Amino acid sequence: MLYQKYADKGYTKTNFAPDDVAQLHPHTKWTQQGMLFVYELLKSKGILPMVELDEQAS
Repeated sequence: MLYQKYADKGYTKTNFAPDDVAQLHPHTKWTQQGMLFVYELLKSKGILPMVELDEQAS
């Protein structure tokens, strides 16, 4: 969940796709910039992806 204080940073993009003729539904996706932000935030707290933990053990 993206907090309001990060809403204007370009971390997500929302498109509206019609699920039926009468309504549009929002579909929010993380941008590359947003994924990098989440990665760096977690990394700063010592949380790394499994693939990187496997590389460190080798």
